[in-house]
Amino acid sequence: SDPQGPFRGCHPRLSPQEALESCLQDLCAAGGAREVLCGSLQAYTAACQAAGAQVESWRTESFCRESCPAASASQ
Repeated sequence: SDPQGPFRGCHPRLSPQEALESCLQDLCAAGGAREVLCGSLQAYTAACQAAGAQVESWRTESFCRESCPAASASQ
């Protein structure tokens, strides 16, 4: 919900509050598993993009690194 964060373009279209609450519930149920956090952020990204919002880059090499299937590796 950071007004300067990578999801700032989405906030006017989709309230981050519901996504945040859902994410926290999922994280608690999963014992804080990072994969769950990354999945929640990816789901919010997809919802934002479906609503026509632009989401800035939020993945890094050390946080929710995006993995590509072997067949789609860039050349």
